[in-house]
Amino acid sequence: RARLQQLATDLSVTAGTRDSPGQVTPAMLCAAMRAVALVALLPVYAAAVGGTSKVNSFCVRIMTGNKEKSAGDLEVDIDGVNVQSGHFETGTQVVQKCYDKLPIVKFKGTSDDAWAGHADFSFDGGDTYDAMPCPDCTGGLASSGIAASGSSGDGEEHGKEVCLSGTMCTLEAPTPTASTAASSTEPVAATTPAPPTLKAIAALVATPNESPPLQNTLALLTNLATGVIDGTEQLSQDYMDLIEALTQQARTRMVELIVQHENYKTLINTARDMIADCPLPNLTHASETREAAESNHTECRLKEQDLNNTSTQTCNEYISAGSMAMDCPTSLPPGASLAEMDEHLSSFQTWIRAASAINATLSEKQVACKDARQELAGQSELCNQLNSSYEMAFCTYRDALMTGCSSYDTCRSSTIAYRERIHAEAEAAVASAKIEITAALSISCLSEVFGLEAIEDKQAKLQGCQKKDYDVEVAHMLAITYPEIPAAEDCDTSSVAVSPISCDPMGASGVEGELTIIPQSHDSDGLVAKVIETIKQITGVNISSRIDDIDGWLGVEVDVEKLVTRVVNGDEFLDDKQLAVLRSVEAQAAAVINSTVQKRDAHQSNIDAAVTAFEDCERHILATPHVTEGVASVESNHTECRLKERNLSILETERCDEYISAVSMLKELVCPTSPPPGASSEELGEYLSSLQEWMRTTSAKNATLSEKKAACEDATQELARQREQCNQAQSIYESRFCEYRQFLTSTCSKYDTCRASASEVLDNVTELAESSSATLKIQYTSVKLVVCFVDVLQASDEEQGAQLQHCNQLNVSTSSLDITRREAPKATDCNTSLVSMYPCGSQWLEDHYTSKEWFFLHQRHHVPLATSSAVAAAAAAAAAAAMPEQQQQQQLRWWMLSGNRQPYYT
Repeated sequence: RARLQQLATDLSVTAGTRDSPGQVTPAMLCAAMRAVALVALLPVYAAAVGGTSKVNSFCVRIMTGNKEKSAGDLEVDIDGVNVQSGHFETGTQVVQKCYDKLPIVKFKGTSDDAWAGHADFSFDGGDTYDAMPCPDCTGGLASSGIAASGSSGDGEEHGKEVCLSGTMCTLEAPTPTASTAASSTEPVAATTPAPPTLKAIAALVATPNESPPLQNTLALLTNLATGVIDGTEQLSQDYMDLIEALTQQARTRMVELIVQHENYKTLINTARDMIADCPLPNLTHASETREAAESNHTECRLKEQDLNNTSTQTCNEYISAGSMAMDCPTSLPPGASLAEMDEHLSSFQTWIRAASAINATLSEKQVACKDARQELAGQSELCNQLNSSYEMAFCTYRDALMTGCSSYDTCRSSTIAYRERIHAEAEAAVASAKIEITAALSISCLSEVFGLEAIEDKQAKLQGCQKKDYDVEVAHMLAITYPEIPAAEDCDTSSVAVSPISCDPMGASGVEGELTIIPQSHDSDGLVAKVIETIKQITGVNISSRIDDIDGWLGVEVDVEKLVTRVVNGDEFLDDKQLAVLRSVEAQAAAVINSTVQKRDAHQSNIDAAVTAFEDCERHILATPHVTEGVASVESNHTECRLKERNLSILETERCDEYISAVSMLKELVCPTSPPPGASSEELGEYLSSLQEWMRTTSAKNATLSEKKAACEDATQELARQREQCNQAQSIYESRFCEYRQFLTSTCSKYDTCRASASEVLDNVTELAESSSATLKIQYTSVKLVVCFVDVLQASDEEQGAQLQHCNQLNVSTSSLDITRREAPKATDCNTSLVSMYPCGSQWLEDHYTSKEWFFLHQRHHVPLATSSAVAAAAAAAAAAAMPEQQQQQQLRWWMLSGNRQPYYT
């Protein structure tokens, strides 16, 4: 009844979780019909065994005796649970409880204070009781009752059966009869025991979930049919009802096997689809980024080559022009005539003009050479930056390709292994199902024998059933087509076999520490087990192996312990064939033990792999120091450029001030006064002498003025070129800083996401492993105890008792199934505060520009050209307000000269 109540609950839950409430599947209908059949058969079973149909009809009652010294210390366990423990006085009740199935009752004395009393059992819900025998006890001196003591020398005189030395002894239910218990005063009429075959059939019907294979049922019905034909068995309505129930059970089991077979076919096709669905890496974005970076780098290098050719040609022209020489005019001979003096002065002036022209041409070529070299240097720097970007894009593409191909190969290998496992399980299930379905078909055929009237018809039908061959029919039912493994897609990594050294800054490449993938179809402690449990609730079919089920092994343990105890006590006898069957369990037990350890190892491997997965997260931030250094290098270049610009500004001021000063000195040169008409030769000679002196002074002054003018203009042009280069460097710096900010923010976000995902995986696999470990330990313990109990039957008669006691007290060690917890590695600091301020923000401008020593390049250069207009205006106003009047006038002169370099005297 308890099972039926649970079944009704399961059906309600299942119906409530369906998409269409109220829709009943064939499996649910089958389960409901089976429940109805069991309800109807309970009274039949009760009548067959001579009892009544009651809820919780199996009752245990243990009372302390009324005699002197009966009081004592006692512990009572029922079904492995302690229900009473302590000191019990004379005449008191220790326990009285009822159950819906036969309980396993054990007791022991817990101290030297022996306890005495009696234990009774009822099959009818407490209406009548019979004394419970104790097969583990030794003989006592009393005529009735039981006794227990924690020592070995006390209690024998208080009971007919005594349990000494603190040993846990088993109390068995008595053989059910209609007699009254010893404590009952009302006699009850005895009932006729049911035939043994009827009892066996009734037991099979009443416990469908614990019934043996259908071959046993087939053998039982065959013997019954033979007995009916021979006249040794008489059919009654009870027999016919039970035979119909057994036939229905066989048909239900056949339907379960067919549904299980269909599930395996679905799993086989699913395995094929899983292999085909293994994804290839999607490299579209990474490939496009790499190709664009490579194209930009190539174009930059081609331009660099052109600029290098131009620079070489321009500087060669400058060198060639500098090698040209002009001979100075020869000096006047002593006593030269006036005409000779005039001619010499004229040639000297011509020489000065020609030299000035050559000097101007040479200056132009010098400036052109410097400009070409500076432009080449800037292009080379830009190409080096693009080269770094290209290498980074190539490394990203390489990592994506290698990781994707590795994941694809891992996916295929794991899913192929899963496919092979499913194929093996399906083959084993088909082999087992063939036997059971053949038996089910034979049972269905045999059931018709009992419905015939004439003995001859019964015999003919029985012979026909025994000769019928179901192989072809069963083979057709269980046919399976195994699809081929889908061909692998080409995932070629040869294109990235050779890669930049920057791809492996730590000297390692590839992805390590991937989680072990264990596709499981019936792992009792894993996620798939939950799915299997859901399938069981929905379809009523368990596709797991019965012998690999934990509850199944617990049931086997209880049954084997009970059977071995009876054999050792002489209450049961097993022939050689039965012993061989019992010992065959050991091979399956060994396989389950090995599988249990392997499952634990697989879970531990998953935990270890989940920890190593954190190493993959570290790859996200490996390039961060390299990128940070790149930004610092660009910023340093900009700072150095601005400092050089400041120095050039100071130099230009000095050169141009010198030129202005030299121009102002020309006003002091006064031409000699021409001689008056009719002047004497002495006056002409004096005039010529002063004129020559004036010419020499003027020529020298003029040469000096030309040099200073050229120096001023060169300094001004060099300053302009430097400022343009610095503006470019500033643009590159701000762009690189923004790229760095985006890279660092994205990298830290990916790193945090990666670690969060890895932590979640580690928590999940650890929780799953620990939960599985607890479940596996239960199964492991049950399997070990089953092996121990089976080994008892292989010992000699003298050793069996001690060996059985050893098994009952065996504490199975499960330390080999313990799970070692692993902690997540410490996270690397990924700090984004460095980029919280960024270009164009006021604080960033102050930190990186306005607070620098080069910002006010010179007192006359009050604003850097690259600064924003708002900041420039504010800086100019502040600078002007702080200047003395004399400096403001000098600055005005400078700006006037910067716009028009003509001397004042023109």
